[in-house]
Amino acid sequence: MDVVDAISELLEQGKSLLRTAVQVDDELHETAERQLDQLQQIQSLLASGHISPSRSLDKYLLHFKEQLAYYEEFRSKSRISRMFLKSHMERRFEACEIRFRSMERVRRLETDDVVLKAQNRVLRKALDVKAEVMGSTQERPSSASTAYSSPTGSLVDVHSLSYSDSESPIHEIETHEAESTHLTQASPSHTAHVSPRRIFRVLHQLLTCGMDPTLERKALASFDALFLSLDSESRVDIIQAGIIQPLVQQLRESPRRLVHAANALRILSKHPEVQEKMLDADVVQQLVNVVDNGITQTQNEAVTGALEAVAPVSGRADEADMLPALAQLIQSGTDEQKERAVKTLYQFASKTTLDVAIRAHGCIDALASLLHTGTPEQCHLVVKTLRCLAKQPSNRSFVVMAVGSDVEALVEALDAEAQAYRIAGALTVLAIEEEDRRRIGEAGAILPLLDILQDSTDDALTNSAALALCVLANDNHDRILESNGLDVLISALQSPSDRQQQTVARTLGRLATSSDTCIDQMVDLGAVSALMKVVSSSRHPQVKCEAASVLCSLLHRRDDTVDTRVASQIQQVDGVAVLLRVLSTIELEEARVFTLLLLQDVMISSPTAKRAFVHHHGIAIIGNLLLTASGDLHSLLSHVIDSFQEQRSITL
Repeated sequence: MDVVDAISELLEQGKSLLRTAVQVDDELHETAERQLDQLQQIQSLLASGHISPSRSLDKYLLHFKEQLAYYEEFRSKSRISRMFLKSHMERRFEACEIRFRSMERVRRLETDDVVLKAQNRVLRKALDVKAEVMGSTQERPSSASTAYSSPTGSLVDVHSLSYSDSESPIHEIETHEAESTHLTQASPSHTAHVSPRRIFRVLHQLLTCGMDPTLERKALASFDALFLSLDSESRVDIIQAGIIQPLVQQLRESPRRLVHAANALRILSKHPEVQEKMLDADVVQQLVNVVDNGITQTQNEAVTGALEAVAPVSGRADEADMLPALAQLIQSGTDEQKERAVKTLYQFASKTTLDVAIRAHGCIDALASLLHTGTPEQCHLVVKTLRCLAKQPSNRSFVVMAVGSDVEALVEALDAEAQAYRIAGALTVLAIEEEDRRRIGEAGAILPLLDILQDSTDDALTNSAALALCVLANDNHDRILESNGLDVLISALQSPSDRQQQTVARTLGRLATSSDTCIDQMVDLGAVSALMKVVSSSRHPQVKCEAASVLCSLLHRRDDTVDTRVASQIQQVDGVAVLLRVLSTIELEEARVFTLLLLQDVMISSPTAKRAFVHHHGIAIIGNLLLTASGDLHSLLSHVIDSFQEQRSITL
């Protein structure tokens, strides 16, 4: 069986799976149908010989196969789980569609209609320019900059042609700027004709504008607008004429032009027609190498900006291709670039197929280094990512080695306030297994973490301490109780920080599930009113959801009985009105579910609650929600109404 037959067979299997998906579950009917159409199109193109096996096709098929497996798992979930996972499933379908479109663009570069032919006049002009360039061995300094010329004789250098006064570089940049402004203001349906020679000349103006920021800004704007004004076919012609390699050569060989080359690559990376060529030219690795070789701050800003723009391009071929760029951005990028790079790496952290590549490219060491030097927000993101990586057994020892395994020393260092949020973050990373959490608790971490949460006014410190306590809570609840930790945690719910409120509520939820003793003490210490205040006043839906979840654990005991004392305390703070208001205003489905469960249990236990339900128009509010709800949420809403009507009939 040849490669084409093997791919056709795989496509047939995919079509069969998708047909089954459409028949069984219509929640994603339109999306699944679109994917099926794409599969049929690919099969047709293979059969007709218009496309052949390629790297892009292999990546597309691999992604499609993974997506189908995920969809099979999605369909096996309960209805409420599918409701929460639906948007994620749609994003996976969209990601596959993006790969399909990317492969289609690449396919157009390989078909006969854009093969370099002598009768292609536009392309011949570009080839003439390239031939002129490649035939030259010495750069002619331009009048715009002689101090920053390069002796490399690279492709773009040779565009330093002789200029008359009216064709000086400054004059030409201004002319191009005026023309490009006109192009960007023109009707979207009108595409101006821009020759490859003109694009190369403007690129040359950019590379030879020296250190003059005004000239550089104008040249960049002109280059961006001119390339944007091209139609797709013209961009392909210019790519075929060779616009990427000279820029890569400038990165390697011309420190004075490095900034301009990096900025040009950043602009080009926006265009799909250029992206595959960037992969072939290994642009990401070239940019990484430049930073590794040591550069100035100005050069670093330009190169990391290009790296951040180009990295997602490589990711369309293989996520592993992005890892060198991410590691470099974490080490050398601006604060914003570091945060975005860590967030991207977090998305990859749970994928076991990337474990070896993540370690090989130094991502774990880069994250650990940022934990010691980064801003509080960067440290928070690093902790999440390292914890996710450490949960993979193959990564565990590498994470521990990078962060440090001396738990006792870390606990002692919690007293140093300046570094305490980093130390708490390191302990959070190390607290993966039950044995680790107990060892950290035995080393005495609970009390200093509670002290930080209670006494510090630094949000970075308190947020970090709250997160550490949250991950340690399940296996250290006795130590938390002995240290009066419940009182500290309940008081911490008053923090104005959404992150701290959510983390503390989650900690209380874990403690509530550990023992009835914890529940009784929490109720005695005023946890119910504190949590109801969070449900009522928090601006963040996830925080409301977390607090409502804890209240459900307090109200509905593990023996399936309703705690009347908790129900009474909820009523004392006008709980029914609060819960109905949350239901009518919040859009997060999970929060609505917990709020409904609370409302139902409160009404079961209290006649006063039923009267409050009527007084605050509960029937109308839930009736309105029923009009748009579906699945398990719809069933729960109906059950609340039915329960109310049944109890009302019994009362009457």
